[in-house]
Amino acid sequence: MDLIPEMYRRPPAFFVIGMAGAGKTTFVQRLAAEIGLETTSYAIRPRISADVIPKRPAVINLDPAVMNVPYTPVVDIRDSFSIGDLMKRHGWGPNGAIMTCLNLFATRIDELDTLLRRRAERSSCFLFDTPGQVEVFTWSASGEIIANFFGAAYPTALLYVLDSERCANPVTFVASMMYCCSIIQRMSLPLLIVFNKDDLVGPDLREGGHELSWRAPWVYMEDETVLCEAFDALRIANVNEIAYSESFYDSLRDVLQEFYSLINYIHVSSFTGENFHSLTERLRAMCVRYVEEAPERIRRAEQAKVKARTQVRNDPLGLFSDRPTTTDSSDDPDAIE
Repeated sequence: MDLIPEMYRRPPAFFVIGMAGAGKTTFVQRLAAEIGLETTSYAIRPRISADVIPKRPAVINLDPAVMNVPYTPVVDIRDSFSIGDLMKRHGWGPNGAIMTCLNLFATRIDELDTLLRRRAERSSCFLFDTPGQVEVFTWSASGEIIANFFGAAYPTALLYVLDSERCANPVTFVASMMYCCSIIQRMSLPLLIVFNKDDLVGPDLREGGHELSWRAPWVYMEDETVLCEAFDALRIANVNEIAYSESFYDSLRDVLQEFYSLINYIHVSSFTGENFHSLTERLRAMCVRYVEEAPERIRRAEQAKVKARTQVRNDPLGLFSDRPTTTDSSDDPDAIE
């Protein structure tokens, strides 16, 4: 089966990630509702048109620690694994139990793929609601396995949800952008920054007013002088001990300017629904671009695999080249004579 034509016919997969408290679950609920109203397919060339079978988004919950979700998932990790049972049985903390649930779930990814393919003709897209602790998904082997599995077979994108009110603090904003860079580097998937809760940011700030201390975070990305003014205001107020680390943040600010011009971003409100129509249009465009770039992406991946196999064959110990393979006992004070 030729993978590229199949990608044109499959619904895309959107992974919603972000820091705890950013409003990911509410965002997933609103996005699912907005997409559901369209009843159209997000597949570029669906096998069966929406006129024959109306399409609805299929939501997959990957957070085993959530108590309740405001949507009805087609797949729920809590149905397979209980975080409470794992904590009691093994004496683990919540993070260890969440990691274990996700690891065990990743071993059944073939079953998940089979189930979702059966629903493909009825689904406009697949929405994945990930754990609240963003590092559990983005920096774990299981999260990487799940994301790369779908990225190899479906049009796939990451939606990095941020709290607009928190990111109005320039220090929080820069830290969030640095973490965004690490996610892109690790996942190697298209990413869209979603500034959520924009209704909590005052209208004068959303339009780029003249307040120096707090600005809408997307204004920081559009106008470097605004971010500089915000940092200057923090220095004057001595907030977050900015004076102690001002050179560090100044350097990051300058380095990230080029990054802002390359990354896609949008601001929305999951409470009011503001800008969700623009968001769905942006997602459609990302799907088309993903499939168009798939051949080149697959070619680079194959080249990397060939290079890695060749390196291992020619130098089996090359992986450990930065570590000493022998120890000089004369330099070891604890060595046995």
